[in-house]
Amino acid sequence: MDFVYLADLKNKYLTNNLLDKLVEMNLDYDPFVNAQDYNVNWIANLEIKKEKCIFSKY
Repeated sequence: MDFVYLADLKNKYLTNNLLDKLVEMNLDYDPFVNAQDYNVNWIANLEIKKEKCIFSKY
C-alpha cells in the first residue's frame, strides 16, 4: 500500500481541520467507506464531487 500517495490524496481533498480530527480519532477503519477492509485500488472507482447546495427560500 502506498501510504505516501494516500497522504497526498488526503492533503489534496481534505481540510486541515478534518485531517486533524481524523488523527485525533485514531480510527482503525477507513472513515470514508466506513469499513476496516478496503483496498487502495478502489480509488479508481470512487468519484468525488462537490454537492450542489440548494438554499431554502424560507
